[in-house]
Amino acid sequence: MRPETALDGWRDWSCDLHSRPVIAGPLSGGRSNRSFLLDSDQGNLVLRINGRGSLLPGGERSREVLIWQTASSHGIAPPLLFIDVNNQYLVSRYIESNVPDSPPMGDAFIDQAFDLLKRCHQLKADGPAID
Repeated sequence: MRPETALDGWRDWSCDLHSRPVIAGPLSGGRSNRSFLLDSDQGNLVLRINGRGSLLPGGERSREVLIWQTASSHGIAPPLLFIDVNNQYLVSRYIESNVPDSPPMGDAFIDQAFDLLKRCHQLKADGPAID
């Protein structure tokens, strides 16, 4: 799917947009998906075009969305604003990252990472176990 095709449905997104968002540029980091930063009248958003498959064993897009929504409700993932009924794309709020390119590997950084991992493991979401 082309990003422009996904943008054609902007009126259906749950974020009170008054005008069509504009693609500000691609976001890096995905292996199976392509993500784009969107500039909108409601702030920055992320458009993620889902890849054809999942890199996780037993992964399904619907379970991924459920896990994402659960993490979002606990403040550790951005809110999902729209999920395409065919699982071709989704739209979320954009969260500005303040992680440096080469973070210092001190005790505070490591403790923060372990705290986040602990919070993730405490989430109650129906999904497959991953080893």
